[in-house]
Amino acid sequence: VSRVPTPSFSRSATNFCSSLDVGVCESSSDVLVSCGVLHRALWLFGTRSTEVWWNSGNAKFPFERQEGGVLPVGAWSAYGVTTTDTSIYWIGQTTGGSVGVYRGRGLEYARVSTPQVDRKLASYGTSPGITSTEMTSAMVEGHSLVFVSVPGATSTQVYDETADEWGEWESRTAGGSGPFRFFGYYHAGTANLQFWAGGVDNKVFSLDPAAPVYTDDGGDIERTRIAPHLVPATERHRWHRYQIDVEGATGAATVQMRWSDNGGLSWTTYQNASAELSGNRARYRWSRLGASRDRIVEVKMVSTGKCHILGAEAEVERIRA
Repeated sequence: VSRVPTPSFSRSATNFCSSLDVGVCESSSDVLVSCGVLHRALWLFGTRSTEVWWNSGNAKFPFERQEGGVLPVGAWSAYGVTTTDTSIYWIGQTTGGSVGVYRGRGLEYARVSTPQVDRKLASYGTSPGITSTEMTSAMVEGHSLVFVSVPGATSTQVYDETADEWGEWESRTAGGSGPFRFFGYYHAGTANLQFWAGGVDNKVFSLDPAAPVYTDDGGDIERTRIAPHLVPATERHRWHRYQIDVEGATGAATVQMRWSDNGGLSWTTYQNASAELSGNRARYRWSRLGASRDRIVEVKMVSTGKCHILGAEAEVERIRA
């Protein structure tokens, strides 16, 4: 039991904590913010540092700090800690006060958030902002996911530990209001059936990969994917065709595409696609897309079923001077 806001923590008995069973994190002059457990090791997060302790069986106090178990990164939020099968994650801060998402394994740690994610989190400020960050984790269709959610935000940052990629999840009500952060604030479940608690009405939601219909609290689910630069930005190209192959999309899905020719500063309006359906797969195609020098493409899919992008292809022609 951590004694926030002090550098001390206690060992608890069945229903009480003795004032004598106390450990102190004294490697740094900060105070405890949160704690977590990974593979029977106790991680104690201060404002500027983290200590890793283990159960040594000492008769006076059973926990001792591991040799080399002092990390120069602290934590921002008491609820901003979660674990997966292999790692512990937290919303961390350095001695300079910067924000980032960190991963710990053994006695090693690493920053896993990208500069874009760091800027997004920092934009929420600290009163309360990121000091109230909530983190949870879940296994969804074989992917180990870590959710970083700030109350009042319009989206949730999601780290795919399996693919080492970041995404952004939003939720909307059936009436179309939003966006809100992902409605799943708290999680429990198995690999086959997930339960989430949260939402604007504090509901309990289920996520069943085998379900024939997917909704977000009764509303359609909107999925957005931005492709990287497909051709050199220093050369001008004519875009004849762009297409994506999707698994799970049916005729009920709405698939649109837009693009930016200035690195994402401004975008065209969404363009509808021509569709070729074959069973549970579909190919969506856009043609005669003009010319550009620095183009990125964004695809939006709205559907109540699964939608997995299998691949994308662009037919472009370099314009010679």
